[in-house]
Amino acid sequence: MWFIISNKWLYKWKCFIQNQVTLNNFFDNEEWAASITLSNNSEVGVLPPGLISNEEDLFAEADTSALDQDFVVIPGKALKKDLRVNINYRAVNPFVWYIFYVNYGGM
Repeated sequence: MWFIISNKWLYKWKCFIQNQVTLNNFFDNEEWAASITLSNNSEVGVLPPGLISNEEDLFAEADTSALDQDFVVIPGKALKKDLRVNINYRAVNPFVWYIFYVNYGGM
């Protein structure tokens, strides 16, 4: 079993644990860097990434009434087309997911 996490959320987490906003990776982008929340206190630096959420990055509005309801993860939403592993999302094992979930929460 694998859990899917948005690369954008992982980028925010990476910046938080490194306490710096970086753009030195092939997959990082300026939009993601602009979404990083910095503390008003310069001694604190980068704030935590917030709740784990894939909705904004991996799902789009859709008519899911025609879909098999077993595959509808979020009502009224469907997976975006052409998502690519390591570009849009990463797959993590249940142990990694559990560590992220316990520390940051999410859905």
